[in-house]
Amino acid sequence: MTKRSGDHSIFGADDKPERFKLPKPNGAKAFEVIGIPLGKPGFYVVELASPKLGAALLGKKNAPYYVRTGALVTNLSAHFKQGRESSLVWVTSLDKGEPVANAAVEVRDCGGRLHWQGKTGPNGVAAIEQPLPERSSLPMCGGGERSYFVTARQGDDLTFVFSHWNEGITRWRFNLPGGEYNGPVLASTVFDRTLLRAGETVHMKHYYRRHTRSGFAFPDPASLPAKAVITHQGSDQKYELPLKWNPDGTAVSDWIIPKDAKQGTYQVSLVEKSARWNSNYDRSTGSFRVEAFRVPTMKALLKPLGIPLVNADRADIDVQVNYLSGGGASALPVKLRSLAMPKTVSFSDHEGFIFANGGVKEGLQDDRSSSWQIGEYEVDGEVPAADGSRPLAAVSATLDAAGAARLALKGIPRAEAPQDITAELEYRDPNGETLTSSGHFTVWPSRLVLGIKPDGWAASKEHLKFQVLALDLGGKPMAGVPVKVDFLKRESYSHRKRLIGGFYAYEHREEIKRLGSACDGKTDDKGRLFCDTQAPADGNLILRAEAADDGGNPSRAHQDIWVAGKEVRMPFREATALVTVEREGIIESHVEHLSGKAPVIRLPIKGNYAPNVYVSVLAVRGRVDDVQPTALIDLGKPAFKLGIARINVGWRAHELKVDVAADKPVYQVRQRAKVKIKV
Repeated sequence: MTKRSGDHSIFGADDKPERFKLPKPNGAKAFEVIGIPLGKPGFYVVELASPKLGAALLGKKNAPYYVRTGALVTNLSAHFKQGRESSLVWVTSLDKGEPVANAAVEVRDCGGRLHWQGKTGPNGVAAIEQPLPERSSLPMCGGGERSYFVTARQGDDLTFVFSHWNEGITRWRFNLPGGEYNGPVLASTVFDRTLLRAGETVHMKHYYRRHTRSGFAFPDPASLPAKAVITHQGSDQKYELPLKWNPDGTAVSDWIIPKDAKQGTYQVSLVEKSARWNSNYDRSTGSFRVEAFRVPTMKALLKPLGIPLVNADRADIDVQVNYLSGGGASALPVKLRSLAMPKTVSFSDHEGFIFANGGVKEGLQDDRSSSWQIGEYEVDGEVPAADGSRPLAAVSATLDAAGAARLALKGIPRAEAPQDITAELEYRDPNGETLTSSGHFTVWPSRLVLGIKPDGWAASKEHLKFQVLALDLGGKPMAGVPVKVDFLKRESYSHRKRLIGGFYAYEHREEIKRLGSACDGKTDDKGRLFCDTQAPADGNLILRAEAADDGGNPSRAHQDIWVAGKEVRMPFREATALVTVEREGIIESHVEHLSGKAPVIRLPIKGNYAPNVYVSVLAVRGRVDDVQPTALIDLGKPAFKLGIARINVGWRAHELKVDVAADKPVYQVRQRAKVKIKV
């Protein structure tokens, strides 16, 4: 007969439990919480045997009903971070929230198998510099989980944590990407060209690299894919190519496109074996198109006049269309279309500056977004994104006898920020194709480019430091430029309106007010103006810089900055934080003390962080003595807060400088070119 839960004790005959009685101080009828004294550190299993519950629930006299629970008495707390190549265990104290050094750490599975053991360092961190087995290969734990069981000991004290304990720290809470499996591999295919016709040959070179914490590494030869698959998108028609890999993780393959091949896009994938799923995994590495196109016989050139254009409402463009075999396309009808878009200005020598992004409109701003509420559920309203682009009037013309014409783009809008003008010339090729050729140029609001850079994203009210930089259009510093900087404050207002049918609409508005002058002066010989001032308010402020060129054309730039007040700027007044840089594993970690008035962490970005890393901050606080617990809540108990964010990192540390030089500036059809390549 199967025993039901509660009708038997969890302790066996060989166990020696310590027995105790629970008296009721306030009488039999009183409802109260009674504490059970547990005097020493350790994990306790507490079981109560109640004859009255047995008579009520089991229907038997003198048959007690057993109720049990577990309790961990400890002053230690273990935090476990698992990665593909490395992991980490951080041990802290519960009373003070400080790191615990020299604690013995063990990582086991639920079958009791030991996978790693060691001790914590002075900062309470035990670094596991080895990959742990996939969780899918671990034995089952209670509750149907495959998990690691991590313990930490110091003297007689013990604590533990399971790797599946993630309540409140799941990915979606931090806006992190999902769990798509790509493995520690970067693979790509380089094509000689991506537009071909049926019957031609596509030449491909495949690259296969393993992504590690330190950057890139050559793959294990046994893990390289044995074949590439070319799949037609739409019909799923597939072609397989065997691959022969070189020691440097590259392979070359050619595919002769069948004469009867379908037109459209073809996807190239490398077929590899997935150790996680024990099945094949198709890794997409690139695509090309097969079309029935004709080779063009013409080429068009566009050349804007009067460059650079400053504060101009029109631009003249010379267009020239020639036959590839020689000679101009005389009397050819053409149409010129153009688009004006805001341009982002940056200079590689001046990182961190915001350049020429215009001024800020003062006053109450129109609604930028709205949301709708049905019952208790709120859904963000879909507001189309405005990129600021504006099409200009199209110009039609007929080329002269030399295949040339001068066309005018009129109606360029005035703007406080630079604009990128895209001009596209449309014409008909004798082979029946419609061809286009495009060009870009910039319309500047001023011959002066003004930039602004605060010392950090957060500043104190007493000392707000920032720089203003004045450059010409080529990026050279301009000395002696009078600059004026103002303070503005941005405030947001939201209110809810009830609509017909029980719906609610939320309206959001912003108001920008000028608070006064922040700084003024002239730039030095390097085009810089340094300012150190007091902020007139805290919160979200705006620094607005303005100057003018010799022609009186103004240049403006602005930058948002957060100015902290005297109040606490994080949930804890004081905390100890574990800062980790993660990707394939724990790349780096350190422990530092955080103050509620200055919760800022500075982290240098290194080259091996490319293309991205995840920066995590785990802040722990010990027990707060001045907040006493009650029977219902304990606001002073030890607590933690976790923050994690993705940082995209550039490829500069991994780039090669490549110079390509030809022996001639112009070649005729079928001439041979000699090219020198320097890396």
